[in-house]
Amino acid sequence: MVQFSEQKIQKFLAGEYVSEDTQKALIFIKSEFPSAAISESETVLRAVAAVQLGASPETVSKFLGWRDFEMFCAGFLRASGFSVTENINLTKPRMQIDILARSPSVALTVDCKHWRHGMGTAALAQAASAQTERAKAVRRRMAGLEPLAVVVLVFVDVEARFIDGAAVVPIRALRGFLSDLPSFSDLLEFY
Repeated sequence: MVQFSEQKIQKFLAGEYVSEDTQKALIFIKSEFPSAAISESETVLRAVAAVQLGASPETVSKFLGWRDFEMFCAGFLRASGFSVTENINLTKPRMQIDILARSPSVALTVDCKHWRHGMGTAALAQAASAQTERAKAVRRRMAGLEPLAVVVLVFVDVEARFIDGAAVVPIRALRGFLSDLPSFSDLLEFY
């Protein structure tokens, strides 16, 4: 494990800090995401490598823009074994799904919220409700999907919770949420 200060993370994401461990992690991450199959930028690949080396996902994501944050979340889901499709656009009505993550047993519609300030209960409920409507639209239009659950992935450190069957997960808790996903089946609404 590499000890990452915020300054070291920032330098690593910019390609200015390289150690033997970070170089090995970056080579491994690149081998996991062959260039023909990914849309992640070098910065996002470095972010995923930093997290695998022990840096806090929340701290790493502070140095990413909103689009990089979405790609970071997609990369993290891929590294966790999910097949990921980004930016699904639906029409009539017009809707966008940031990420559709699929495993053999479940699909997740993920809305990435890179808000840098605290979110109240009303804002979280609104985000969860909007993503639920998008998930229902995906279910109607895409045949053959696994049971479909709703996740709102947030940048800020809020307590993970479930709102009307949707999971609100802070980036720092994503790894634990994914590993414990089967145990949340009674709290999630599946479509």
